[in-house]
This record gives sequence, structure tokens and C-alpha cells, in this order.
Amino acid sequence: MQIASGLVKPELIWLVACAFPGTLLGAWLGARLYHALSDRNFSDVVLLLLFLSGVALVWNGLAPK
Repeated sequence: MQIASGLVKPELIWLVACAFPGTLLGAWLGARLYHALSDRNFSDVVLLLLFLSGVALVWNGLAPK
């Protein structure tokens, strides 16, 4: 409905189409990783990725502009 009413611009549709394959690949890799590791190891990997994401956000927030 939003696309039909013109609320969504064509540029956004193009960006979504470009991001979709990466989203599918990430979901597929995550599912493979989940099945390959034990629950504890998978939890550790997720926590490590969250930690690295937080460090990157803090780094970008503190970096001089």
C-alpha cells in the first residue's frame, strides 16, 4: 500500500533489492553456524559479535570529527 500510494521512493526499493541477497546470505550462514556449534559455543560467538559491534559504536562516537 505504501509503494502504491507513493510513500516509498524508487531509490529505497533499489536499496532493499541490493541488500536482500546479503540478508539471505547472512541468515543462511547464521543457520549453518548454529547447527555446527553447540548452544554454549553459539552463544559465545553471538556475545563476541555484540561486543565487537558495541566497541565499534563507542569508537565511532568518541572519534574526533
